[in-house]
Amino acid sequence: MIEAEFIEDAIRKNEHWRAKERLQGRLSQNIYDPELFESYGFVLLAMNDTVEAGKYLFLSGARDQSYLPAIDAYLSRYSGKGMQHISHTFPKAAQSAPFSSYPKIVIDELQARGFSAKDVKKELRSEPDSESSESFGFVGSAVLVAVIALIVGFLVSAFRGLAWLYDWLVG
Repeated sequence: MIEAEFIEDAIRKNEHWRAKERLQGRLSQNIYDPELFESYGFVLLAMNDTVEAGKYLFLSGARDQSYLPAIDAYLSRYSGKGMQHISHTFPKAAQSAPFSSYPKIVIDELQARGFSAKDVKKELRSEPDSESSESFGFVGSAVLVAVIALIVGFLVSAFRGLAWLYDWLVG
């Protein structure tokens, strides 16, 4: 877990809010981090926010025995209404994460609840194609530069041709 000593110390002192606030700051960075999700879920569980804890613990992929009732409570509440319904409960970091970044156990559990890999992929951000968007962007930029260079070259040549024609006619 992230900063395990700090979190355990806050819980021992019955200052769960300190650990929660610190972890919420990290969650606001919108990075899908299973370890962070586990830590946040652990704190929420200690605060008896069972369903919300279950969401983060589920998405973390961690399956400690003490987490299972919270995970079951979350899945029971949200997974019966379809993949779209449950995926909308995910935090932004999880909603925007690529399919491949989810722990395998999370995908397996979604599929065990009747959501096919296609359903899951459809609701979560799609995987990048074999050609990455960065290389496509570079190639697209290179093509644009080449086209602009050709147009400028044509205009310069046309201007020189007209200047030569003018000199020939006047001269």
